[in-house]
Amino acid sequence: MNLLYYIQNAIFNLRQNLIKSIILIVSMIFAIAPLIIIFGLEKGSNAILYKQFQKLGLDCVQATSPKPINPAIFKYGKYFQAISMDTDTKYINLVIMNKQIPVIIKPVDADYLIFNSFLKITFGSFIRDVDVALNNPVCIIENHISVPKPYLLPPIIGKKIKLNGKYYKIIGEYLNLANLEYQNSVLPQFLIPINSKNYKNIKNIVVKAKNFQYVDASAYLLRSILYRYQRLNTNINIEYNAESIKTTRSILGSIKLGLVIGAIVAFLIGGMGLSNIMLISVRDRTSEIGILKAIGAENKTILLQFLIESCFIGLLGGIFGIIVGVAICFFVSLLIQVELPITLSSIIFSFSAAFLLGVVFGMIPARKAAKMKIVDAIRFD
Repeated sequence: MNLLYYIQNAIFNLRQNLIKSIILIVSMIFAIAPLIIIFGLEKGSNAILYKQFQKLGLDCVQATSPKPINPAIFKYGKYFQAISMDTDTKYINLVIMNKQIPVIIKPVDADYLIFNSFLKITFGSFIRDVDVALNNPVCIIENHISVPKPYLLPPIIGKKIKLNGKYYKIIGEYLNLANLEYQNSVLPQFLIPINSKNYKNIKNIVVKAKNFQYVDASAYLLRSILYRYQRLNTNINIEYNAESIKTTRSILGSIKLGLVIGAIVAFLIGGMGLSNIMLISVRDRTSEIGILKAIGAENKTILLQFLIESCFIGLLGGIFGIIVGVAICFFVSLLIQVELPITLSSIIFSFSAAFLLGVVFGMIPARKAAKMKIVDAIRFD
């Protein structure tokens, strides 16, 4: 007998026992759908924690060197999500609309906004890489109570302002969300592109890890890169929030453990349901098994017949389980406004688990059917 015969026979038997087949598929759905949901919850919880991690700046590593840092290290930026430098600020008295106000001029690069998520561009645009490369005379002004109101409106974009003896074109405005309540006690900042002169005085550098789980590795890599150019391994100070990283990893580990336990429980419940119903099916078809053996069917033939039937149920239930799991993740995402991403790997894993479920938990009833004695099977009523 070939495989096609076994499959056709399995489909025929499942159609003959339609109610039991539906129960089997439902039990498989309850086993596989939670796997898809659990994968989505894991990815979603990781994304939520990562966003919080980013907002707090905990995925950043700062390095301080007693000597100016060689700009050549920026060619290693591909190993980090972003790389930026901390430059010295200047305090000047700026005259705007016949009003003298003290302001801070801070040279920054195009990635400065990535490292300062509490800065919000209210209109216009931020400094670009080309502005830094060409040393374009542009600036971003802060929406601050000390700045006259006419300078906080969109028409100011494109106008020029004199900073430290040089005219700069205003290309945007930003709001510092971190000091909204304390604007009376802090000075407004005007951001300008960093230039080659500032590069020579850089002693602080900040990198953002590609993933918050790799902050330790990013810190080690940054130290190695700086040592290569600075030759001051013992004097380079590397700072990052190791305790918060440790706490976050502990939280993620607890979440993952809980989800894995839930997946195992769902897997076992679905498997036991499949095995029990298949055992009932074997009992109901005892006479049929006896007749097959009486006409010459071997034990392996009976075994394969029930095993393929179980695997077919597993795959069919797996398909429906994946569809149900994806649908639940979609509706839950809409309900709680948190994305529960479905990846191809989670679908492949769930489909493989469904097949494995059919093989493992279908083996017990299949072996029982194969080992049944002819006389006992034929006489069974």
